[in-house]
Amino acid sequence: MERSPRNEPLKRKRLVLVYLSIGISVLFVCMMLLPQSVSAAQVTDTPQPTPTVIPDGIPLPDFPAGRRTVFNIRSTMYHHWMLTRMEGEKVSCHIYKAVIGEPTDAEVLGYCGWQVYFQWLDGLCKDTLDRQTPCTGLTLHYIGPINEQLRVQIKIPGALAFMDQVNCGPWGICDQAPRLRFGGYEPLHSEHIETVRIRIDNGEEYICEGWDCTMVMPQTGADGVQISFYVTSSWGDDSPKLTFYMRNIVLPDNTYLFQLIDTQWDNQIPTDAAYWKFFPPLTNYTPWLEEVTSPDQLYTEQEYALLAGVFILRGDVSAAQCADGGLLQNLAASGCGVEAAKDAVIEAQNRFDAKILDAAQSSRIPPYLLKGVIGQESQFWNGWVIEGEYGYGMMTDEGADLLLTWNIRTFLDLCIPAYGERDCAWGYTNMADYPRAYLRGQALKPLGTDDEFKLIGKTIAAAAGQAGQIIRNVTRMEPGDLMDYEEMWRISLAIYHGGSGCVGTAIEDAWEVEEELSWGIISEYLPGDCQTIASYPFWVTNYSLNP
Repeated sequence: MERSPRNEPLKRKRLVLVYLSIGISVLFVCMMLLPQSVSAAQVTDTPQPTPTVIPDGIPLPDFPAGRRTVFNIRSTMYHHWMLTRMEGEKVSCHIYKAVIGEPTDAEVLGYCGWQVYFQWLDGLCKDTLDRQTPCTGLTLHYIGPINEQLRVQIKIPGALAFMDQVNCGPWGICDQAPRLRFGGYEPLHSEHIETVRIRIDNGEEYICEGWDCTMVMPQTGADGVQISFYVTSSWGDDSPKLTFYMRNIVLPDNTYLFQLIDTQWDNQIPTDAAYWKFFPPLTNYTPWLEEVTSPDQLYTEQEYALLAGVFILRGDVSAAQCADGGLLQNLAASGCGVEAAKDAVIEAQNRFDAKILDAAQSSRIPPYLLKGVIGQESQFWNGWVIEGEYGYGMMTDEGADLLLTWNIRTFLDLCIPAYGERDCAWGYTNMADYPRAYLRGQALKPLGTDDEFKLIGKTIAAAAGQAGQIIRNVTRMEPGDLMDYEEMWRISLAIYHGGSGCVGTAIEDAWEVEEELSWGIISEYLPGDCQTIASYPFWVTNYSLNP
């Protein structure tokens, strides 16, 4: 009996599995035969063209298209058996095994089908060595091995370029001329880095022989420069080109204002520079964006009428001398009530200045801005009963969503203990509804604790990240090509308060019509109820400084 065609897929599946398993084994052996990278123990007194350790922050090796090695390997892929019926000398079926040995019952069933399988189980001539009794049923024959020659193609990692700071941090004042070290790493011990190539966008180019190069960085203007670099390998290829931004300005006291922008420093430089990829202005700096080094600089004497009204209602402040009792019909303090509660209001709005400064520095956002947000949102009173809004920053579920989307560190810190690394690997936005809701609840836990101001600061920083991405998505341009820091922060504040839906729609509409952007232009395109957001950034900046 011929093997039924319905068994053909079974054979193909088994052959695929056989090829796959042997191919993986061959690949592993070939990789073991490849040259290994230099280890610390192999370093001799002879200068080595490649570093022995990959510096921190270096990306994983790439696999360039030209780096492939082909191996031809001859191997026994499977063994061929055949079942026949003596009657009529007909072939019943063919069996293919990946290992030596007679077919098992399951293999006979899989390759030959039920009819032959039942004959096989009857034991008719199952033993091919039994020739004393004439055979009228099945006989088993070993046809022999089937050999195949494999062509195995293996990708080989390519060279990598890297850059390190030598004598200055990535953002601040340096008391000596800043130097950076550029270098390359070649993962193949048989090859080496030949040159390091550095190019500045003003046309200057530097070439260093060997695998590393330390150079004094040139001075720049206020806008800084873009620097690109890569290394060449003796293999004949180049590493991927890397770029970053640098500003290096000599100050009157002969120190250097040295600032670097690139993803490897995102956790060390201001959040706005990290997200927006351009430098803050050096002159005519907006006061609410200025640097703060002491809590005393955050001191304000704003007249918060709602806060004053709370103190009068609670009896914390007496307004008996006021004809109206110190309160308006909406329970905000009247002019007389504001004056009566002045000292209490001033004390309340400056009580947390040290925590606000610490939170702003931790989130790497302007401290004045953080204080202004708290002043506008809650007037430094966390007892307002507004559905869905909580604490000094009136945090919401949507705010937690914003934070978890843009602050990867916060997301992982909350997600991994709850769901494990595997489930958290795809990010917050790719998780199911329930775990996302749980994580939002976890993110809001600092409300009412000493870490509440840090929560607000991180959420404002997340809004800055989303602002930059919306600008890129809508305009296909970088934020620095369209706006300055003040305008970008106004957009970020609007997103913190009103969400990306309102603001994103307004940016799209404004760009389509105006082909230029500022908060003044964008706010004119806020749809419907979103119009209430228009003045929010200005109220924040108003409350951030002393009147």
